[in-house]
Amino acid sequence: MARYRLRYATYAAEQLRHMPRSLRAAFDVRVEDLERDPYVTGDYNEGVGSYSTTFSGGEESGVILYVVSDEIMMVTVLRVNWVKW
Repeated sequence: MARYRLRYATYAAEQLRHMPRSLRAAFDVRVEDLERDPYVTGDYNEGVGSYSTTFSGGEESGVILYVVSDEIMMVTVLRVNWVKW
């Protein structure tokens, strides 16, 4: 099965650069899931027109906001946010 390509909006790329290392492995696993099938793990928000999915590692968790283009098999990450509990 073909995989979706992933790209980051400028703001999302900047957020990713500041992500704690302790959370990065959980983020990477979720990104691999999105590349395989962005619809399985995501929740669609009709009002915004985008999907969101969560990831967690230890005492930290986060959310990825993204859009999907099936025509070109592309997932565009719009935002990456996280919080430490």
